[in-house]
Amino acid sequence: MLKAKLKQKLARAKQIRTDAEAASRELTEAEATELTNLANDCKTIKAQIDQQDEFEALEASINAGTGRRTGHNPVASLSATVKDPELEAMGGFQDEGEFFSAVYRASTGTIDQRLTATATNVVGADGGDEGFSLPPAMRNQIFTLLDEDHGDLVSQVAGETTSARSVSYLKDVTTPWQAAGIQTHWDQGSETFSPTKFNGLTAGELSLTGLSVFVTVEEDLLDDAPRLGQRLMKMAPMAMRWAINEAIRYGDGVGKPKGYMKSNALITVAKESGQAAKSLASENIVNMYIRMLPSSINRAHWECNSELLPQLMKLKDDDGNLLWTPLNSGYKETPNGLLLGRPVKFNEHPEAAGTVGDIQFIDPKGYYLPRRTGAAKYAESIHLYFDQGLKCFRWRLRLGGTTFLTAPVTPAKGSLTKSHFVTLATRA
Repeated sequence: MLKAKLKQKLARAKQIRTDAEAASRELTEAEATELTNLANDCKTIKAQIDQQDEFEALEASINAGTGRRTGHNPVASLSATVKDPELEAMGGFQDEGEFFSAVYRASTGTIDQRLTATATNVVGADGGDEGFSLPPAMRNQIFTLLDEDHGDLVSQVAGETTSARSVSYLKDVTTPWQAAGIQTHWDQGSETFSPTKFNGLTAGELSLTGLSVFVTVEEDLLDDAPRLGQRLMKMAPMAMRWAINEAIRYGDGVGKPKGYMKSNALITVAKESGQAAKSLASENIVNMYIRMLPSSINRAHWECNSELLPQLMKLKDDDGNLLWTPLNSGYKETPNGLLLGRPVKFNEHPEAAGTVGDIQFIDPKGYYLPRRTGAAKYAESIHLYFDQGLKCFRWRLRLGGTTFLTAPVTPAKGSLTKSHFVTLATRA
């Protein structure tokens, strides 16, 4: 059977990639060559399947006397080369629901040719299940939705895309007063100077880890393509967005990004002597502000648990001036306002009031978040819960994260260290 032969080729291609990923290495020359040959074989077999489907459709049309019919899958003979740019961006599918339904039907053995237009569309997911890469338009929509959280940092950090499973980056930020081997000289044009060696580039290696959403879908929803597409395209990215933003802040670095709250770059400002539990003092805010890197002040913002708002509104300096001020619209709109001139953002990510992390002063550009190009994947389990009339859908992308600084920066003059990330100690 041609379809069985195609599945064998695809399974072999998946195994090659899985072995390389498991060993955290790039493909060998022999493996790359074999993948190329497998891709060509798959295209040839697919063409044979297309031809066979055409003949079967013509024969059915003649026998029925009602014109040409395409059977269960009305788009089975759709060309992989789509002229409409929007349709091409969707991989030939009219909408997300049609794509989900096609993947669902693939589990029953009915392979929509748009899913296998190229061998690279078929991916291996954790657990050995086969799946299909998301069309470009759906991947773009996911990344757009990932950036829509009010507490979002994904779109604010120093991010970049890569095709590798790990990346090299510069771990530290060299300051002008820490010359890193660079020496300056005042001269009058006649002196001779010996060069010094620049040692300011400290390279680090960062592995990209996978993030997945794994959800069951009831049979009746699988039959309703529009609702299926709308719900999965909204809820899955929403869950991933929350997880990524939490990891940027609190990830432990084990199988996930290392969050700035768990990094050695974090500065935790001590509470004031005799400070009441869960309270905020003006001194807390000022002491946090002066620990931010001066070069980061114009980018930095405050992140606060909303329960701190009543206290923020009352903070004053010794002359009675408020430290927190609403925007020009006053209280007419959401009163995020300004605290010592920098924006305040209330969201669900800061810790509970009174604990370390309930108020943070951060410069997101001090955090590095690479993510793998085209790594947002969609896969369907063809076995799990099948006997219960349910299906499972998996979304997956790969990314990494860490702070640029490995430790707070020693100032040129003074004793207080500085960082991109400052928080307040627990007031218990």
